[in-house]
Amino acid sequence: MKEAIVQPDLTVKIVDSPIPVPNDDQVLIMVVVSGSNPKDWKLPNWSKKPANSGDDIAGIVHQVGRNVYEFKKGDRVA
Repeated sequence: MKEAIVQPDLTVKIVDSPIPVPNDDQVLIMVVVSGSNPKDWKLPNWSKKPANSGDDIAGIVHQVGRNVYEFKKGDRVA
């Protein structure tokens, strides 16, 4: 998968990352669209550490853990 990492100088580096495997209580979402807000650039700028802090997403449930009953594969989520 591709991951956008905001650098402390506010540039963005696109990196390849492995697709995570959800544990029994998690879901894996295939992100279709994402947004950003001020905390997404303030955190790396102030902490002087690169970060992927984006959490405003919408997508489709790709995989569910065995204890998850609220969602199923193919559900649209935001």
